[in-house]
Amino acid sequence: AGAAIKFNINNTDILTALGSGNVGIGTAAPSTKLHVVKGVGSLPSLSSSSLMLLQNNLNTSDSVGLDLISGVYGASTVNFGNTGDETAFHLQYYPQYGVLGFYYDNALRMELWSSGSNIGLNVGYGAGGNDILNVSATTGSTNDYFSVSNASDGDIFMIKRSGNVGIGSTSPVSSLDI
Repeated sequence: AGAAIKFNINNTDILTALGSGNVGIGTAAPSTKLHVVKGVGSLPSLSSSSLMLLQNNLNTSDSVGLDLISGVYGASTVNFGNTGDETAFHLQYYPQYGVLGFYYDNALRMELWSSGSNIGLNVGYGAGGNDILNVSATTGSTNDYFSVSNASDGDIFMIKRSGNVGIGSTSPVSSLDI
């Protein structure tokens, strides 16, 4: 497999490149193609398909993270795909709008959103971009709701925070408004 190439500072290995092609930052024995270590604890068995490992498990309360930072008007994206479709499924965050979109087959399928004191969940986008399931809430508001809709008819079923239920009505004024 060949000799390792090591970069060190003050006799401490900082970066190691093995003859196998594995590269380690903070470890002299990288387990994957890229292995970044902060705190070294024991490793579980890794999948043979693992290409990258971020490790910080010296203590049981240690955490690890991966940051994707975009411009305010850009987006941060994580793609899950295959050789036939590199974006078969992807997550995309739009910081300008406070929206995290879940896409399948390049179509928006679900989104979580937050704007100020408003939060929401929209699921199952149909034709024309209309969501099929919508949950919306505003801190301190009495206008929160849960709704089921379709592209041609809009909201077909709604439950308001007041407990009023509307079937075919987006503003139910009684316990059951049809």
